Amino acid sequence: MSFKAMILLTRRPDMTHEQYEQWWLATHVPLAKQLPGLRGATFNVVQNPSAGEPDGITELWFDTREAFDDCLCERDWQASGGRFNGQCC
Repeated sequence: MSFKAMILLTRRPDMTHEQYEQWWLATHVPLAKQLPGLRGATFNVVQNPSAGEPDGITELWFDTREAFDDCLCERDWQASGGRFNGQCC
């Protein structure tokens, strides 16, 4: 059995969609690909989102829900700024 997480991502208010896309793909995605226990990942950029709509959608696959929860609470992941909703599980 496996676990798939779909995460809707919205940029900070001080960023444009283009700035967010650049940061996300160049900085955040390479870090996310190193998550412990990650079995697969897809990173989808939303084209021309309206205000308040997601700028990106991430799909992450893990063996179990517990593996997903554990990786997001890893000290190294938290220190990298890869926080899930700004907080640990």
